[in-house]
Amino acid sequence: MNRPNKRKMRKAGLFISSAEFMDKLGYTELFEQHRKQVKTMEKNKKIAHLDTGMKGAAVGLLTYVGVQQGWSAELIAALVPVASVVLSFVSSKIGDKNTTLLLKLAVQAVEAAPVKKVAKKAPVKKAK
Repeated sequence: MNRPNKRKMRKAGLFISSAEFMDKLGYTELFEQHRKQVKTMEKNKKIAHLDTGMKGAAVGLLTYVGVQQGWSAELIAALVPVASVVLSFVSSKIGDKNTTLLLKLAVQAVEAAPVKKVAKKAPVKKAK
């Protein structure tokens, strides 16, 4: 049996080049869609790192307060995983779609914090 080569396939209209194939697939649109997805993933990764850091700081603060208040080591050891579960539940269930609750609240607290302005003192007059 005679197997058709590329030239015969082109003549019959059965063969297209890779460039034509990419155009028919909409390669440029696929590439742009992929690029947007990668940007979104990078943004979500940064947010996740910030949120995890804040949860770690909250657990560390709980441990510090427990030691300063004289709580037993067993109580502190039991509270740390419970606090972690509660923090992850709160941040995943009540947060925005793209950000978690803890990160959003921290940003709002920083923005809403009043900035104290230091009043300038009048220069001291020298007596003559």
